[in-house]
Amino acid sequence: MNTPTVSVVICTYNQQAFVRETLDSVLAQQYPALEIIVADDGSTDDTPAILHRCQQQHPDRIQLALADHNAGIPANINRALRLRTGELTAWLDGDDLMLPGKLE
Repeated sequence: MNTPTVSVVICTYNQQAFVRETLDSVLAQQYPALEIIVADDGSTDDTPAILHRCQQQHPDRIQLALADHNAGIPANINRALRLRTGELTAWLDGDDLMLPGKLE
């Protein structure tokens, strides 16, 4: 049986206090066919730096789509959706958690 790829889309804006825990909750999923796309909407706090560090730790799993200015929620979501390659899509905001077993 072919396991479909799930594109997990995370949209962020100034969520430095939460975004690492959000990413960790997705990275902890046991689902084998998973890509993570994080779209940041021009954050002015440390969110982009945190995202870069996470991507460096997991370059094969995390893809970033960073904006240089705030364009609003629809533009940020669309930026991420254009990058997904999975057959299925799940999404979170940068201050949400994915419970264990969610994707299974």
